Amino acid sequence: MKSYRITITLAPLSELECHRALDAINQYWRRPELLSQKPWQGAFILTASAEMEMSVLETERLFGKRLASAIWRRLGRYVKVTVDCVGIESDTNSVLVFDETNYREAMSIR
Repeated sequence: MKSYRITITLAPLSELECHRALDAINQYWRRPELLSQKPWQGAFILTASAEMEMSVLETERLFGKRLASAIWRRLGRYVKVTVDCVGIESDTNSVLVFDETNYREAMSIR
């Protein structure tokens, strides 16, 4: 197992969508240890963070892709999803941005 500090940032969201996105995060991943909902340009930015152990069979990119897809399905639309994976026991650091192209690919598969 690999240990990480994961930070997920979503924007732009309505207040209701913040709750829906958090439901998807809780269901797919886990309940965040740190949570922030900040106003931004008439909408909100949601940031959730927690430590986790990731199977050696799962990559940071695969984890982020699955989480972004779960969030998009719950919201029923695109929002930018950024997943920051910082290795706790190593110098591993990955910042993954899931954009509209990723959204179209993920939603066409379903």
